[in-house]
Amino acid sequence: MPLSFPSKPIWLAAHPVDFRKSIDGLCVVAIEELGRKPMDEIILFANKRRDRVKILLWDGGGFVLVYKRLDKRKITLPKEPVNDKYLLDSRELEWLLQGVDWLLPRENTSVSYASFY
Repeated sequence: MPLSFPSKPIWLAAHPVDFRKSIDGLCVVAIEELGRKPMDEIILFANKRRDRVKILLWDGGGFVLVYKRLDKRKITLPKEPVNDKYLLDSRELEWLLQGVDWLLPRENTSVSYASFY
């Protein structure tokens, strides 16, 4: 099921975070380590194994924390990050949440079986 998020800037933390952190701890990371404003932006955090992501966002009445666990794929993080954060667009966010390598964007090609018959 595709997730829908408000149209705000989307930031991915380039380094894994301790997933014992919840809303308050992730807000501290966003502000102090990434220099972002969690009330105005969507912030994504991955765990060390890169099989889980937490998405922190403000919905106007409070913070929302979305937690996703990928069953078969991994979240792609830069091997040698040049920044501590990366700005994503909505398509890259969708790829990242599906476990697709957003660093090497390419369209998934659909297979047509009409030529086999």
